[in-house]
Amino acid sequence: MCWKCFRSGFFVFVGVKKFVHMSSMARYGNITIPFYESDTPKPNDPYGVAKLAADEFAAMPTSLPQ
Repeated sequence: MCWKCFRSGFFVFVGVKKFVHMSSMARYGNITIPFYESDTPKPNDPYGVAKLAADEFAAMPTSLPQ
């Protein structure tokens, strides 16, 4: 079973209606001000890499196939 399918099925199973994911600037690494969400992420430590991975995972579609 893929993680996307597991997550989708679990959320439906427990009745989750909304999921809010909080990120941090660590996903962008050392960038200069001003910065934007559209800037390319360049994490420079394990925490930033983990935050970027979590952001991408949370952004995956969660609808189950009909």
